[in-house]
Amino acid sequence: MNRILFSSPDSSLVKQFFLGDEISGEKFRSIGGVAICRFNANEASRFYESTEKPLLNESDCSENSILESSNEEGEIRRYSRALKQAIVDVENDLLSKVVVSRRIRLEGVLNTLSVFKQLVDKHKSAFVYLLDLNGVTYIGATPELLISKKGEKVQSDSLAGTKETKAIQNGTQGWQAKELIEHSIVTDSVKLVYDKYCESVEVSEREDRVAGRISHLYQQISGKLNKESDFLELVSELHPTPAVAGSPVPDAIQWIETNEGYDRDLYTGYLGVSDGNETNLYVNLRNLKYQNNITTLYVGGGIVKGSKFESELEETQHKAETLLSSIRAHHNIN
Repeated sequence: MNRILFSSPDSSLVKQFFLGDEISGEKFRSIGGVAICRFNANEASRFYESTEKPLLNESDCSENSILESSNEEGEIRRYSRALKQAIVDVENDLLSKVVVSRRIRLEGVLNTLSVFKQLVDKHKSAFVYLLDLNGVTYIGATPELLISKKGEKVQSDSLAGTKETKAIQNGTQGWQAKELIEHSIVTDSVKLVYDKYCESVEVSEREDRVAGRISHLYQQISGKLNKESDFLELVSELHPTPAVAGSPVPDAIQWIETNEGYDRDLYTGYLGVSDGNETNLYVNLRNLKYQNNITTLYVGGGIVKGSKFESELEETQHKAETLLSSIRAHHNIN
């Protein structure tokens, strides 16, 4: 049974769509459906017919199960090697920015519906989803809109830089040059694509975006599609943005494939739904994959000049807490 459960930002309503046959991009533009894309820009987006179904009062079969940490030292070593190399390469101007990620693995039965419901309750401003696809379950709570389209109007988020929300709000930490540079790279890249496909392009003032325990720098880029512009071509050129790859994007993708050491799967790809008129696609952040009693969490951060090893490692742990705190509510993690 392939399906997606989701709640949209600023809404507690959970919707359920069953996925049907895979369809073409042209048909997706016309009738809507569900769109899913991996991080790898060489792989085409996949579009599915979808049918909304009432959400039954489902519950997990197992409660309060035990999850065991798996290969934690090996994953930290892998990430540490990549992170150190990224810092060196950015300092030597081989890249302006590169996003380095890591995995956290847990073994045991995951109460997927309970975790999803917990995320819905805790992250009202995020796109929270549970995707069952070909025997694999993906769960996420992403704060970042890749693009929305309503009629001919489109808008995207520029989201980058990370600090603890508490530290920002109480004034013990402020945004430094490192975060401001990282965010500007993303905004400039998104605007460049918009300038190519849209008219009346506008960029909002920079502000803070709270995503639970952490906050990011945020701007909105908006515009109106040119008459000759194709929406899915815009999406294809927009993804992946420097927010999840780095800059220059092609060089960053190559660096990630060479140095990160694993397949990101749907992490830092995108997914979303469309009814043919309104489309909302979200960058797949703060997500996990559950298959064969193995839960894999994915977290990462952008490396620019001034990035420090300890701070970047700590940042990934803060981001992981989005999911880990909701997992702990229904599991014991050893």
